[in-house]
Parts: sequence; structure tokens; C-alpha cells
Amino acid sequence: DRLLQEKGRLERTGEDLQQQLKVLAIITTLRSEEAQIIVRIQELEITIRRKQQDQQAKYLEALALLEKHTLSLLRNDSTLNYEAFFSTARQLAINPATNSYALDGRNQFSASSVTLLKNSIHFALLFASLEREFFRYPRFILCDNMEDKGMKPERSQNFQRAVVALSQ
Repeated sequence: DRLLQEKGRLERTGEDLQQQLKVLAIITTLRSEEAQIIVRIQELEITIRRKQQDQQAKYLEALALLEKHTLSLLRNDSTLNYEAFFSTARQLAINPATNSYALDGRNQFSASSVTLLKNSIHFALLFASLEREFFRYPRFILCDNMEDKGMKPERSQNFQRAVVALSQ
């Protein structure tokens, strides 16, 4: 009886050890998978950071192009002496999230100057999108408000000539 009990106890111990080996194999596999997942997460985080940095760089490049083209169009208008502020403007701030803009911190101008400023920004967006492929903007513009808000014909025509010159 005692030997049978000892045999049963040893068999049970062997079965328990076999079960523990299976659990240990599963734990080892899971730890290996966890390490692979951690590495993959780190790779993805690096990729995400790079893409965010690339996106930020493109955003800043886009704003710089918009500013360059807008200021160029506005400076052309200053030859007619309608809005002296346009000739000295140095910085265009555009916030696409709020659909707002400011020229050297100012966005209050005469109605015709606001029309010219908005059109300059729209055309600057078109020209910038033609220069850089990363713009998600149709390379097309339909602008029917060049003579709106008290815009004088010579001012509108001057703007149109500037657009044509930039187009070439």
C-alpha cells in the first residue's frame, strides 16, 4: 500500500512537473512575443515621430510659400498707392484651423484691400500648390470677386497682371 501510495505521489508529481513545463513554455513564448511587440511599438513610435516632424516641416514650408506669394502680390498693389501698409508688410499669419489671417498682426483694412488680400492668399495657395506636390489642394482656382467691394478697375487689372506674371 505504501509503495502504491508512493508510486501515485511520484506519478502525480511528474504530471505536475509536465504541466509546469507546458506553462513555462507558454510563458517563454509569450515573453518572446511581448519583446517583439515592444520592439514593434518602439519602431512605430519612431515612424510616427518622423512623420509628424515631416508633416510639421511641410506645414511650415507651405506657410512660408503662402507668405512669399501673398506678399509679392500685395507689394505689386502698393505701386498704385491704395494701401501703403501692403508695401511694408513683412509677415502673413494664416490659421487654417480658424480660417483667419493677419498681415503683420493686422486684418482690418478697407473693403477693397480686404478683397485684394483674400484674393492674394487664394492665388498664393494655388501657386504654392503648383510648386510643391505635398499640397492637398486642387491646382485650380475660380475667382469671381476681383471687382467686388469697391475695387477700382485699375487696381483689379493691376492685380490680374501680377497673377499673370506669376503664372508665367
